[in-house]
Amino acid sequence: MTPETAQLIHPIEGVPCAFDRSWLATPNNVSRSRRTLLASLIFSRPWRISPEHGAAMNHATASAPGFLPTLPNVHRWRPSSPVCPATVAWGERDRLLIYSRQAPRAARLLPRARHVTLTGCGHVPMTDDPGQVARVILETSAA
Repeated sequence: MTPETAQLIHPIEGVPCAFDRSWLATPNNVSRSRRTLLASLIFSRPWRISPEHGAAMNHATASAPGFLPTLPNVHRWRPSSPVCPATVAWGERDRLLIYSRQAPRAARLLPRARHVTLTGCGHVPMTDDPGQVARVILETSAA
């Protein structure tokens, strides 16, 4: 294990992070292929993510103190009705919270919220299309 790899291991659980720099620091064509394989569930265009950016994002998620403890309870969570204008924005290419299944579910659970489709975006739309996300936020905050 290289020092770079050791830094990308979850500090509590010992869970290896998907964006290990030693896997991704290869010639561009291989690096893009590996990023696509590793991150296609998260990003709509994973080959555009630099190895450093992908490794940092994955490490931040794996190192977040609430990430692993939250996972067993996700299926039990039920939202309450928002008391202010709310927008639920879904990436149409989200492969984790599959748009065709989860967006209708959100509409049923939050009927008074505004529901928006983020065209061309995956699970992390801020990386896929920051301009589109900013427009949706500005539209919601103006309501």
